[in-house]
Amino acid sequence: MNFFERHYYGNPLYDWIAALVIGVALALTLYLIQRLLLRRLSARAGKTPTRLEEFIVDILSHTRYPFLLIVSFYFGLQYLELPPKPARLIEHVAIIALLVQVALWGNRGIAMWLADYLKRHKDTDAAAALKTGKVDAYFGDAPVVAYYIARDPKSFAFGVNPVAPIPVGIALRKGDPLIPKVRKAVAAMYADGTMQKILAKWKMSGTALKK
Repeated sequence: MNFFERHYYGNPLYDWIAALVIGVALALTLYLIQRLLLRRLSARAGKTPTRLEEFIVDILSHTRYPFLLIVSFYFGLQYLELPPKPARLIEHVAIIALLVQVALWGNRGIAMWLADYLKRHKDTDAAAALKTGKVDAYFGDAPVVAYYIARDPKSFAFGVNPVAPIPVGIALRKGDPLIPKVRKAVAAMYADGTMQKILAKWKMSGTALKK
């Protein structure tokens, strides 16, 4: 009998090799698709009105490679005709892997939703509590406080000067051709007084860059 014709669990060795090749090829394909989607969607995330791209990027980045391997080899083993007991074991392993991965996806989805909810509500809730007298003071970012003062100057006012102000910059990739253009645009806004007008409107003149 040819070596490759030897049977293991009712299947010749060459069928096992074929199933292995299918599993490896599928795992590699899924991995490459994951990397490609991550790269393309990461470039679009934050540039659209919805957070769908950000959500998909987060889900893809938390899709574990062992899960992709298990799924790939599960489908690769479908090429074989296995006895009932090993077939059930493989199916159970695949189901457990799927449930664990779904739990990870759900956890990330909930975390993103909660972070977004808190981001949208923490300032508005605090401002409402201050206005209705539920609290005596509201500690927040100076631009946000200035925004509420501009909307309702009869109810809000700065209590003190900004505490330990932190400079905020514009982050770009190293070597990005936009860097000199952004610097030129910011310099032009300072040169023609546009930046000073914007900062004065929001009572943030003290944050202007020093020459």
